[in-house]
Amino acid sequence: EGARVERLRPGSFVYYPAYQYHTIRNTSDAPVAYLMYKWQAGPAHVDRPMSTKVFDIGGVSPAAASQPISMPVLFEAATAYLDKLHAHVTDLQIGASYPALIDEYDVAIVIFSGNVETLGKEGRPGGTIFYASGEPHGMRNVGNEPARYLVFEFHRR
Repeated sequence: EGARVERLRPGSFVYYPAYQYHTIRNTSDAPVAYLMYKWQAGPAHVDRPMSTKVFDIGGVSPAAASQPISMPVLFEAATAYLDKLHAHVTDLQIGASYPALIDEYDVAIVIFSGNVETLGKEGRPGGTIFYASGEPHGMRNVGNEPARYLVFEFHRR
């Protein structure tokens, strides 16, 4: 009773804070695949942690072909367990790349279109990539179409 119901479509995702009731229900006859990230950490002392919100990367316009890489931010907020949870959509044009870098936080990526190469392996649509904190990584579009992927950064103390 009083439950909030959201219908998601491909390219949508939802953030749930810790200890919030939630469920997932397939309303069609076709199978549905989804990915869930769950992390554990000691509580952060945050005055206003991020609340439940639905996001849709389909609402983010693709970058112009003249722009080799584009990374518009979807959100950046503290949670009850992370100092900052950050998400952005990256559009990487054909042949474009960025050099290896080292982040001080874990990074998770969901590939929506295009083929990318990282850590000596190729990632394709529907694939995921995880970089542990301190692991050097770069990215290159090795496909014949622009690559689009969703990046999550899990910042903690």
